[in-house]
Amino acid sequence: MFFKKPKADNMRVDEPEKTEEKIYSFQKIFARQNPGILKTSEVEPLSNLDYKKELNLKNEAFREFLNANKIHAEKIDDILPSPKPRQYRTTTKRKVILQKGKFVLNFNESAKYISNDGVAFSNLEPEEHLNIYKFIIKQINETNLKITARHLNYIIIRGNYREFSVIFNVDKLHAKIIKSLKDFSGRIKDANLKVMSSFIFVDPLKSDYYFESSTPDIPLRFKKLFGPDKLFKEFKGKKFSLHPTSFSQVNESVVPLMIEKIRKMLSNCHFERLVDLYCGYGLFSVFLNDSFDEVIGIDSAKLSIESA
Repeated sequence: MFFKKPKADNMRVDEPEKTEEKIYSFQKIFARQNPGILKTSEVEPLSNLDYKKELNLKNEAFREFLNANKIHAEKIDDILPSPKPRQYRTTTKRKVILQKGKFVLNFNESAKYISNDGVAFSNLEPEEHLNIYKFIIKQINETNLKITARHLNYIIIRGNYREFSVIFNVDKLHAKIIKSLKDFSGRIKDANLKVMSSFIFVDPLKSDYYFESSTPDIPLRFKKLFGPDKLFKEFKGKKFSLHPTSFSQVNESVVPLMIEKIRKMLSNCHFERLVDLYCGYGLFSVFLNDSFDEVIGIDSAKLSIESA
């Protein structure tokens, strides 16, 4: 089994520019079919629906999307239902915002929904994540963290459904910030919130993404505060480790179903070699390698390849 990182100049091909009139997107179809359900001010406009109704609405829009783009819809199954339709996300984030003299944790600058405890609520995130965010924002507002908080861009929680890691996304890194966050992470560790590790990620651009908006030219600026160096996943009895910044499937509950679906799709293929593009930490390569003589995993992220 081989894992490769492609050359930088071959990583991406720019697509032709699309005008607004030519874009026939799934979201636009859904919005037209279901006026009033999608609201631009809501981050998760479907999360309050019954999941069966949500799936039916999505499948109707998906079928029209396929037909509009001349894709053979009859050869494609409906959207795969999630075993865990709510509270499934294993990676979440909140933006640290100063609002009327107090810090709050919101989805983004423009989101309107903040509860009385200063944390934006999500139906799609585990309750454990919400409890961690509540503890963090309470500590920020009630202790001596307000100076450090001005350098926080996002609080990120990653892990699995049993244990978690907290990542502080900051715009600069110096000794005072490191000491402050190290002390703070110790309090989080001792709070019985199942937080097993914590890290600092430096993003001077304060981008709108989990980590940075583009791959930095300088080495990754990432510092461990406590705990293991890696995150851990387990699927179908196999254990994986990955770097805290590596991509992983957000909805872990659907991974076993995805593996079986892919295995079924490949069952009639008689090839000697499987090329796993954007292989990440090697999830599909590991589970499908017994059907091929050779598996080659390719990813643009060096840290993911090292994990694989």
